[in-house]
Amino acid sequence: MFDYFFQRDPGSNISIKKVVIILLSVALCSCRGDDVTKYNKLPAQTLYDDAVCSLDDSFKDTIAKLDVIERRHPHYEKLEDARLLKIYTYYKHRKFDDAVFAADYFLNIYPASSNSPYAHYIRAMSYYDQIVDVGRDQQITEKARKDFTALIRRYPRTPYAKDSYWKLEYIFNILAAKEAEIGRFYLRQGNSLAAINRFKFVINQYDTSMLVPEALYRMAESYHAIGLNCQVRQYIEVLKYNFGDSKWYKQAEMLNMNLKTSGQQ
Repeated sequence: MFDYFFQRDPGSNISIKKVVIILLSVALCSCRGDDVTKYNKLPAQTLYDDAVCSLDDSFKDTIAKLDVIERRHPHYEKLEDARLLKIYTYYKHRKFDDAVFAADYFLNIYPASSNSPYAHYIRAMSYYDQIVDVGRDQQITEKARKDFTALIRRYPRTPYAKDSYWKLEYIFNILAAKEAEIGRFYLRQGNSLAAINRFKFVINQYDTSMLVPEALYRMAESYHAIGLNCQVRQYIEVLKYNFGDSKWYKQAEMLNMNLKTSGQQ
């Protein structure tokens, strides 16, 4: 059976955790370099031990051995572990689509397994590790958000849930930044109503993200552009109450002074 340990990556500000697999019977590994065609002749336990040994060195050999276990040894007592190892092998070698497919398959077969939270976590991480910069499409980011959210709901008392909270914080900032980027574009184009909709979405849907202070300021700025000064004052007050020491409130104060100077206050 596997033991899973989570370690914070010292080179990252994000709570990136690496899964380390330790096999209790690792001393039995033979790590042979047989041709794939010979794997059919090997017993399931040998294939399993060899797959663990080749995990770091040969993706192709590891997957081939695990495939043989599934195909030729359906009653092997560690079949569930072998399928779990396959998920991790795909993920470790950045075969993310295959990792997601293998995790889906595992969760369909073993929905109540004690290993299901881990399989779900690796699936979510397969999306998470593909997150790209804010300027690109965020479909993968949204999939990661949904998967981590579902993991927290289904397995709230696992260490994977705790790590998922950290991942979601980062994801929320990415998604909020994308919405804010589009809102700024609308502002530059003079489309204040479209900008309001975008920044309002940031405030309502990503209320824990670091983009909220800017979104509040941009709401005030957008309403000022269309002459709705009552709403301008309202958002400035909300910004003052929640983020009075932020740079965005300082800019909002200047906007408020302009309203007073122009007699619109």
